[in-house]
Amino acid sequence: MITPVIIIESEQITNAQRLIADTMEVICPLSSQSPIIVCHSKYQASIQKIVKQLGITALMLFTPSERGTAIALTCAIETSLLKEKHATLAVFHHWQQVPDFDAFEHSLCLGAQLAHENYLVTIDNPLNCQFFAQSVTINSFMVNAELLIDIIQQQYPEVLDNCQKAIHNDNNSIYPTLITMRPEYFNACPSMEIDTAIFPFIPQRVDIPLCTRWSIVIPEKSLHHALPSFCFPNKRQSDQEK
Repeated sequence: MITPVIIIESEQITNAQRLIADTMEVICPLSSQSPIIVCHSKYQASIQKIVKQLGITALMLFTPSERGTAIALTCAIETSLLKEKHATLAVFHHWQQVPDFDAFEHSLCLGAQLAHENYLVTIDNPLNCQFFAQSVTINSFMVNAELLIDIIQQQYPEVLDNCQKAIHNDNNSIYPTLITMRPEYFNACPSMEIDTAIFPFIPQRVDIPLCTRWSIVIPEKSLHHALPSFCFPNKRQSDQEK
């Protein structure tokens, strides 16, 4: 089952409503968990208002500061694994125009298959995929939550420990759909971006064009054989920083 994770950074706050609304429009027809939204606490009122207006149920994580997408995602993973042990994450952190929602839905379904086999799947516009654009242009990606936790545990054990402690706030039990990070632990994390801190440690990576149509489910025995026909090898610049 797919768990949508929406990371809203300060520079993207003006697009927050479009990002949340479009994500839910494409995710709702699929088998998915409630979305996890990560955002700075100074935007808490705005995000809660958007969620209420859209009429969706979401788990909202509010942080005392911004420590980059890697830290935000680590906190989201920890909460997702409380709900589902084998979570497949679909991560959205930049709004982008999706001209064909049905085709994007196909991309997500295929991405979920690949993520289940421990691939990092980036879903991007065809030009970014074809010319291996810099990783900062990536708008959405899919990955196995347990795989990411294993990498973070191996490479950044103190970060994982601080994120776990930041989530477990005694006051959080009052608000089952809202978690406020404990600042003494969250702020102890360094600033880290997922593209450079985590992605290079995932050996199997593919890019799927944003809106390309194919069979939603490919038989498992045919999956690897069919990969070259609809995916691109991932050779983004961040790979060189490992």
